[in-house]
Amino acid sequence: MGYWLFMITQPALILAHVFMWWPFLQTLPKNPFKLSRLSPD
Repeated sequence: MGYWLFMITQPALILAHVFMWWPFLQTLPKNPFKLSRLSPD
């Protein structure tokens, strides 16, 4: 039971960190996500 509970909570924690840091990542001048999104290639 503890194993699948860990497998459920771990991605949730990672997503929580991504959403929490996303505004900060968007403000970075050199952002691979933003560069790949703006460039057509």
